[in-house]
Amino acid sequence: MIGFESVSIDQNIYGATNPNLIHGLTWDGLAWAFSSNYNYWQPIAYVSHMVDFQLFGQNLAGHYAVNLLWHMANTAALYLLLREFNPAKPTAESYAKSRLDPAVRRRVRRKLEAALTEQGVYKKSDLSLGTLAELLHERPHYVSQVISQEFSSSFYDLVNRYRIEHAKRLLRESPDCNVLSVALDSGFNSKSAFHVAFRRSTGTTPSNFRQIN
Repeated sequence: MIGFESVSIDQNIYGATNPNLIHGLTWDGLAWAFSSNYNYWQPIAYVSHMVDFQLFGQNLAGHYAVNLLWHMANTAALYLLLREFNPAKPTAESYAKSRLDPAVRRRVRRKLEAALTEQGVYKKSDLSLGTLAELLHERPHYVSQVISQEFSSSFYDLVNRYRIEHAKRLLRESPDCNVLSVALDSGFNSKSAFHVAFRRSTGTTPSNFRQIN
């Protein structure tokens, strides 16, 4: 990479033939970067290249190294973001070495079943593990562990199980209630999410289920 030479593609925009970049960071260059609409508006890219010329001049090895570091940083940031919003689902095995007092497990399970069956907390479309734990006055880790070990399920799978059963009752007993109303009343925040979850659970669509029941 260090020994590579430049190519002619886009050199008039990002490279050594753009007089607005090759002098490094200048007030005139910054004004051009934020006002130019050549190709499309990209001031941050222009400023980044100005910094490269400021630091390395025409030494392309430095330009390439910085470009590589930017891509590595972007990849790491994307990975961390995806891991934050898509955490691994805990399983019973993952709690195998985690000791939870049997009395605590029974207490959490009793509260959890009451919240789901009697209070219908699954109808809250914004229900999360954290908010459920607050309602139960228990630690989120305890609730997650009980769901995994006592119900052999993840939080979202368990909640959707109750939502689907509620939706099935509405589809059977309330023929005048349309599918979207059934979805919203069951705790789903969109018709598409309801269809996906319902088909995964029953193997058919809500409309077909209503027809055969």
